Amino acid sequence: MCGIAGIVSAQRTNIHAVRVMTDLMQYRGPDGEGSWTSDDGRCSLGHRRLAILDLSERGRQPMLDPELDLAITYNGEIYNYLELRDRLREMGHTFESDSDTEVLLRAYAQWGPDCLQELNGMFAFAIWDGRHRRLFCARDRFGEKPLYYAQTRDSVAFASEAKALARLKGVDLDIDPSVLASYLAEGSTRADANERTLVRGIHQLLPAHAMLVDVSKERAEILRVFRYWSVDVGARASYGSHESSEASAHFLELMRDSVRIRLRSDVPVGSCLSGGLDSSAVVCLIRELEPDADLRTFTGRFPNDPMDEGHYAKMVVDACRTDAYEVAPTPERFASEAERIYWHADFPIGGTSQFAQWCVFHLASRHGVTVLLDGQGSDEMLGGYGYDITASFLRQLWVQGQVRHWFRERAAAAREVPALFSWSRLLLNHPWLSPVRRLLRSGTGRPQMVLGDFFQEEVVRSAASDPLILAPEESAHDEHALSRILWTLSFRTMLSSLLRYGDRLSMAHSREVRLPFCDHRLAEFAFGLSPELLVGNGEVKQILRLAIENLVPPAIVTRPKQGFLPPQNGWVVGPLSDWIRDLADDPGPLDEHIDLRGVDRLVNEDAKTREREARTIWDLASLLAWSRYSLGPMQEAQKHSALAG
Repeated sequence: MCGIAGIVSAQRTNIHAVRVMTDLMQYRGPDGEGSWTSDDGRCSLGHRRLAILDLSERGRQPMLDPELDLAITYNGEIYNYLELRDRLREMGHTFESDSDTEVLLRAYAQWGPDCLQELNGMFAFAIWDGRHRRLFCARDRFGEKPLYYAQTRDSVAFASEAKALARLKGVDLDIDPSVLASYLAEGSTRADANERTLVRGIHQLLPAHAMLVDVSKERAEILRVFRYWSVDVGARASYGSHESSEASAHFLELMRDSVRIRLRSDVPVGSCLSGGLDSSAVVCLIRELEPDADLRTFTGRFPNDPMDEGHYAKMVVDACRTDAYEVAPTPERFASEAERIYWHADFPIGGTSQFAQWCVFHLASRHGVTVLLDGQGSDEMLGGYGYDITASFLRQLWVQGQVRHWFRERAAAAREVPALFSWSRLLLNHPWLSPVRRLLRSGTGRPQMVLGDFFQEEVVRSAASDPLILAPEESAHDEHALSRILWTLSFRTMLSSLLRYGDRLSMAHSREVRLPFCDHRLAEFAFGLSPELLVGNGEVKQILRLAIENLVPPAIVTRPKQGFLPPQNGWVVGPLSDWIRDLADDPGPLDEHIDLRGVDRLVNEDAKTREREARTIWDLASLLAWSRYSLGPMQEAQKHSALAG
């Protein structure tokens, strides 16, 4: 895991600017740094190293192949690097190190951009191809590792984090009103779904996308941005076409191998453990694969809170004989560390559960565990979020004419999640009734406000004039409604945001997080399964429960879905009230877009009203914290910067 940056230009690039960008991300790579400029001066690459594989100097970057005029700066892990290295050796390639970086460089030398099809890993990298005077950049299939880029008058720059690009003159750091409007409507998950970001001049390479930049002419030009992989939303088998025991056995074998290759490391490996289904499955598989290993687990606890999952985590600790470490996040600690958290996060975070992650990663750093496995990715791929996924499943059955199965599954869903079919829920969420939402909700005790109520009207209108929507080819007809919503959750919205949080907050503590559920083999298999193996019989993630029923303690296998949640509402109404009011008094660059009087009224309402509107207050506070602690410092640093790309 590392931090990368670079600049390409038809003129001579600024190596000092690249070094400034990588130095800003020192925490992403505290074990070493390097920089390089091509002989013709058109490309400069920088790197900060967190040493995981081949800890020797032979693994340093940027790594060069002078004979082929190639250079690479790379962040991530290629988990199947051993198998790839053996194949490449058979093709005549030689290796001077034991690093996966050299394997990636040789893979590009052998296959060019098609090397992406051979990789199983998490990665963001840039390869300078001097013979063709072009830069090739790519991001892994799920988007675990970030890659941001910006185009100035005559250059293209890239970096692992937006704040690094913000140091360059010519990068527009104004807020993108359409992305802001998207955030106001649907939260950070929609803001992460597009190549545009909240900062107008900074774009992101989307998951499973690559980019070619040409510098052979008068200016650097982005020739092509393209998607190189996707699951097939039309590949799902029809209802009842898979035998559950056979499918679950195959799923477990894929999962086992995914964990196996993610244990490859030359530094200590442990695991995050919430006590939920996903992280528990990962820990139990680690113990099965390495029965005698020194296995350390790290858990966030909320003692005396009904949402605390500590007793479930202890079941796994006892069953797997782990050395367990726990931390109890507090609102006081959050308020004292919020400025650092948001500076590292680059963009708004989704909730105080991300603060709990921050505390867990810090705990792991204190105990010397550099690599952590975790369970992210299962809910999005296997249908773990309930309401909307169940509704899509039922709609798909109806459109496909499977009426008998529709009645059976609807009855099961109504037993397990009756709120999905309540008249009040249906009425309050119907678009025809949105103008009277507050009136309808006033008698239910449900929130009456939304984030858009507190922003200038022109911001909200910009969503209609410049909508951020998924491209048509990334959609499907209702007969594939279940796969469509799972695709969107997995590769554009929910998981994309969770991966951003996980990357920034772990790297802030120089920790690497590996996600066995984010393996393209698992995704391709899961998107072909018959739908009832995901959300049938009113239960989510059926295939996973079946696969691990003899591996994980039974009480965890049968427990309902629960997010990793601190007592957020209580914090917002109580201990964090002063922090939120302070943000409202000084919102930073957002002040020109926001209704300051409306915000002030909300955060100073009585406790009962603030408790009812706690979700909106949190979303508002998170956006204000980003503006003050992240965007504001970006803009201020650029004012005093003389760095040109």
